[in-house]
Amino acid sequence: MQLERERERERETESMKEKAKNIAASVEAGAEKTKAAVQEMVEKITARDPAEKVAAEQKMKEKVQQAEDRKWAACERNVNARRAAEAAKADDDRGGPGLTRELMYKDFHLLRGPGFYPIAIFMLNLFCFLASNV
Repeated sequence: MQLERERERERETESMKEKAKNIAASVEAGAEKTKAAVQEMVEKITARDPAEKVAAEQKMKEKVQQAEDRKWAACERNVNARRAAEAAKADDDRGGPGLTRELMYKDFHLLRGPGFYPIAIFMLNLFCFLASNV
């Protein structure tokens, strides 16, 4: 029961970290969009021909799109970071990559039966190899 509460708190913490980082990315993107809009207004005011005004508007649209792209990329990175943290915690709880080879041999010893031992050792070594290369 206590372990479940602790896991839930850790999930909530990771989720809150993700939300805070997403808010920061949104604020940064908003600031970049505002800066682009102000620049466009200044360039339109100082422009003498319609081509310059159109170029200023196009430039602003590109900057806004770049800001949005950066924001969504940051949000995606934040989701992946949260998932990786949760997966790492789950691996530790299940005895994943953080578990030592000696403890794993001990667990396989409990499961051993006729003909099981060679397969278990093979699987154990394969698992350790794969876990160390993650």
